[in-house]
This record gives sequence, C-alpha cells and structure tokens, in this order.
Amino acid sequence: MENKAMAIIQDYLKRLDLTDMPLGRHELDNGDYVNITEYETSEPDIKVFERHRQYIDGFFIISGEEKILLTKNEGKLIQQYTEEDEAELYTDCGDAVEKILKKGELLIIDTDTLHCPSLTAERPEKVRKAIFKIRKKV
Repeated sequence: MENKAMAIIQDYLKRLDLTDMPLGRHELDNGDYVNITEYETSEPDIKVFERHRQYIDGFFIISGEEKILLTKNEGKLIQQYTEEDEAELYTDCGDAVEKILKKGELLIIDTDTLHCPSLTAERPEKVRKAIFKIRKKV
C-alpha cells in the first residue's frame, strides 16, 4: 500500500502549488486530503507517538527540516483511538528509528508504524509541511 500511496501523492505534488496553498485542510480526490501546516520544531521531554488506522500519512517538507521518530513498538497508550481524531497516542515506545526530512523530501508512513513528528533536527526552525492523508483501501 505504501507504493500506491507514494504514487498518489507524487501525482498530487505535480498538480498542487503547496507553497501558496493556505494553511489548513484541503479536500482532494477519493476521500484523501492534505493539511498544510507551519510550526517551529521542538525537542519535548516526553515524546508522543501517533498511529492512524484509516489513513496513510505522507509528510512532504515544503520548507525547513525536521526529525521524525518511527517505530513499530507500542509503548504506553495515553489516548485511545477515536474516529474523530483518527489517531491513538503512545509514549515510552522504546527504540525508534530517526529520520531527518529536508525541503522537498517525502516520507510515507503506513498505519502499522507509530511516528513522532515535528522534532528539532539540528536547531529549532520554522517548518512548512504538507501532511497528505491517503485513505487506506481494505
């Protein structure tokens, strides 16, 4: 499914002007959508990992860079899954793979992977990111 999501997002990237797209949620095709966000990266004391069930995430960095932690280890559940939030949240997930995402890079995160995004890579900086949500077809 990750390869299919990658192809779908690459098609959106060809068609959309993400640099000038307003912040917020924008509906796309077939129930997919993209959230355009801007924030300052940080390094919190407690890392909160999220996992989704209905949507595969595609993180595309429009400007800046951030660190993302990835793991398959469930830690301590701190928020049960709800359809409204489309996420469950965990802490204390143990070992995680660190990925640095830079301007123009895309990362696909399937529903079996917990992720902790928006972390400081080398120094805190402003990031503009497109978060593609691709509906998982069962």
